[in-house]
Amino acid sequence: MIDNSHLGDGLAQNDEGRRVDMRAEASDDAKIFQAFGSIYFGETVPVEDIPQEEQATLRRAWVPVGTVSPLIERLRSGGLAVIGGAPRMGKRSAAIRALIEYSDERTSAKAKPLKLKQVTPDWERETPQVSRLPTEANHGYLLDVSAEISKWSNPLETASALVARAARLREEGSCLILISNQSGWPHGTGTVTAPYVTALERPDPREIATAHLETVHNRPARVAWLRLAHDGVPPGLCAHLITEDTAPADAAYLATLLAGVTDDQDGIKAAIDAFQQWDAHLTKVFGGEDDRSVDDRALLIAAALLGDAPALRIQSVARDLVGMPAASDNSNNYVRRVLAAEELKARFEGIGATLKGQNASLTGKPGLGNATIERVWTQRPDLRQPLLEWITRITAPKAEAEEHLQHIGRMLVRLAAAHTDVRLLRLVQKWVEAEGSATDRRPLVATILNEAAQDPTLGPVVRDELLNWAQSSSLNLATTVALVCQMTFAEHYPRQALVRLQWILRRPQDDEAVTAAEEAVRRMAARPSPLVKDVWPAVTRWAVKDGMLSGRRAFLAMVDPRPSYSHLKELLAVADDKPEVRGMLLDAWRATLADEMVDGEARAVLTAWAYGIATGTLPESTTLELLHQIVQHHLTASPVSALLYDTNVLEPEPHPGGLAHVRRLLWQRVHTTGPSPTRAEC
Repeated sequence: MIDNSHLGDGLAQNDEGRRVDMRAEASDDAKIFQAFGSIYFGETVPVEDIPQEEQATLRRAWVPVGTVSPLIERLRSGGLAVIGGAPRMGKRSAAIRALIEYSDERTSAKAKPLKLKQVTPDWERETPQVSRLPTEANHGYLLDVSAEISKWSNPLETASALVARAARLREEGSCLILISNQSGWPHGTGTVTAPYVTALERPDPREIATAHLETVHNRPARVAWLRLAHDGVPPGLCAHLITEDTAPADAAYLATLLAGVTDDQDGIKAAIDAFQQWDAHLTKVFGGEDDRSVDDRALLIAAALLGDAPALRIQSVARDLVGMPAASDNSNNYVRRVLAAEELKARFEGIGATLKGQNASLTGKPGLGNATIERVWTQRPDLRQPLLEWITRITAPKAEAEEHLQHIGRMLVRLAAAHTDVRLLRLVQKWVEAEGSATDRRPLVATILNEAAQDPTLGPVVRDELLNWAQSSSLNLATTVALVCQMTFAEHYPRQALVRLQWILRRPQDDEAVTAAEEAVRRMAARPSPLVKDVWPAVTRWAVKDGMLSGRRAFLAMVDPRPSYSHLKELLAVADDKPEVRGMLLDAWRATLADEMVDGEARAVLTAWAYGIATGTLPESTTLELLHQIVQHHLTASPVSALLYDTNVLEPEPHPGGLAHVRRLLWQRVHTTGPSPTRAEC
């Protein structure tokens, strides 16, 4: 959808691969649908409540900073405030607190309070569609673009559009706070610069931790653990954990750790180790240049990567990392090295792991696994490429770590998010493309990528990769993307999901990837959210576009009653009530029946519609009327001819009357409204 506040030029590509120049202009309420990167549906991007728990925490445990007042002032004057600055400055908390205080201020002035919502930037990050931002009355919106703003193709134009959109919000009694990074928002003059506020002041982290212990966790006695030395009283046991550079989120996390441990030395030590990311323990393991500790370091890396796994398997992949000869080598060096080492139990205990039966695990030391991989990645950058090659070897089909892909995948995604390193995602790509695996890896990888695609930091990079995979000729990559689009990614980023499904559905062969993409379209259409219901008009308009095989496939998937009748019954009910929806359905059927490439699929869906009438699972009046109009205007189409005359069409289950009954009803309607169809006409 492009309105006159955001006119657009674009390049689309049809199913034959030709580039097609597309220019669009429209009135404010008109919708224009372009394929492959420019198909928009719905009036707004996805919106959800800012969690009540987060709001309550920021009311009870707020530590004042000077950023909030300027944000509120910007909201009063223009409806838009932009908070930028370095990471770990508490920008989200300051933005939400500003919305809370502004809402309270309105309430005191006898105005309606704001409903606080967070907005998902469901667009390709280079070209934000500002016209799709919501404008509901009496709402306070939060939009975080800090991970994507540096990729905006025209920051000044987008910023100007946001200022204009905010003016409309202000007219509705609403407002928007946008979270930026420290350099992405364009600094010019006038209206673009006016909303900007730099987060220069970080809230006092000790006050944050104290407030959280007292009011959020109801542990006021443990505040003493954080107090600095004063008047001859020694500092608390955990006072050293907080410095001036401690991020607000880390201070809140420390309070959570301290609130959850036992009230003794062991409990406090566990909290300290977890908060410090096991710094002392890892310094002991990785510090110095002692050759004798190399095997133990490799053992810890392997244990961190594999998670809960058989001890001998962890030892084996650790030996693979350091290149220790296999037992079959039988050299004196191998035997001497094994005999010189400690016994396995002592070695695992030395690296902080616990042996339970035949398995070794770091689960008793929360955060140790993540801290280990992070430490190696940051402190030993020369090992990054060898580590990637090692992980590739041990996760290959039938290799020793293949059973642990889920744990390894989540570890890699967490590391990729911390460092925005796309190489880690490319390693996951190799898992999908590898041949010879005993199990189908694609659902597992799709689950990992579904979570990663919604990560605030890594998400934009993962979504770009999903777009690349969707355009790939690889069956496994395309199928994996289609599986991701069947998951929660499609709920939060419906437009981006549909764009990726478009590329998959244009594949020349009706393969497994196409089948998975069709299922994704059905699931999107069936979701109860009012927003994703707009997939219906998007797909029907998409199907009408000439030359778009992907649109025909998507439409047939959406109106196919065989997998599930529920969403189709709802669509037919809307069509019965709204002539414009009925017209959209008929237009899409017209375009689909004219495309011989989907004759077989169209025949099956038309037959399923007729069978739905016969069995009473679809509303007879609406469905029969639509079928009648389809038949009347498309007698020469092969699927219509099959529906009317082919006696070899099989019903899913025998039913009294069955398809023959529906055919008679259709013939009667055609006789009363126009010439009777004959085989010569068909």
